[in-house]
Amino acid sequence: MRDRPLPPSSTDPVLLTVSDVARLLRLSVRTVWRRTATGELPRPIHVGKAARWLRSEIVTWAEGNRLRRK
Repeated sequence: MRDRPLPPSSTDPVLLTVSDVARLLRLSVRTVWRRTATGELPRPIHVGKAARWLRSEIVTWAEGNRLRRK
């Protein structure tokens, strides 16, 4: 993670795509997949074949990760 995540908005979706997670955490899509595979990021849920992350889990993870880095 390069910096702190973008602030949430009331119109933001509850389920995030990999592109949404990458944008929120300011990472590349490839890095999101890599960190998910190694357990560094929360696991996605699957809706059919599509992987989706819960926004609340990603935001909580990002806040905790930012606090550990300081």
